[in-house]
Amino acid sequence: MGNIIKPALFGIERSNRDFSDPYYWGKNQFNPSFPVALACYMRACAIPLVYVTYRDEFGTTISEMEVSDVFGSNRPNSELYFAFESRFDPFANFVHDELPAIIIYTK
Repeated sequence: MGNIIKPALFGIERSNRDFSDPYYWGKNQFNPSFPVALACYMRACAIPLVYVTYRDEFGTTISEMEVSDVFGSNRPNSELYFAFESRFDPFANFVHDELPAIIIYTK
């Protein structure tokens, strides 16, 4: 028997999601994961992002942005940790009460 390849999305090697669990391929879990994988792919292929900025009623500005700028790191994808739907501590000062977790009930 050959090597078994663990299910994954491109560039997401370290995260709080286990893609060997079918649950993480469902709509509500896959939707935020796929854009990150696409960004990792674009980064690996040196494809910049298209960045559209709305200026005013006279138009918009279209420019390019590196994925590393969005990620805030030049480290390789394999060294990044993607914490999907986790609390972002720098926003803690703006929350006056405890921020409840979103719970999805299934039958």
